[in-house]
Amino acid sequence: SGFAVALASTRQFHRHTTDLLGKDVRTGKVSLLSRGLFFPFLLAIKTKLWWRRTKGTEPLYSHVADGWYIGGWPNNAAALPTEDAAVLDCTCELPRKHE
Repeated sequence: SGFAVALASTRQFHRHTTDLLGKDVRTGKVSLLSRGLFFPFLLAIKTKLWWRRTKGTEPLYSHVADGWYIGGWPNNAAALPTEDAAVLDCTCELPRKHE
């Protein structure tokens, strides 16, 4: 649940929970074994997210105030609503990059 994830990421617990999924506490790197074990999941979720972003009908962001938008980060600069817009990215699980 969301509460468990929030609790695991607090200062009191993060040193004990970071390595549960194979991440090195000192360097922050994910081991090759963990990458291999999670590869099927990562491939499936990235494919699903790509499909929803390219084929879905849900808008990428919504206008909330003049110059302010809430939603996902656009794939490229041309997808930004305006040149000087501020986008509050609510999709931290998606990669942020312009191509």
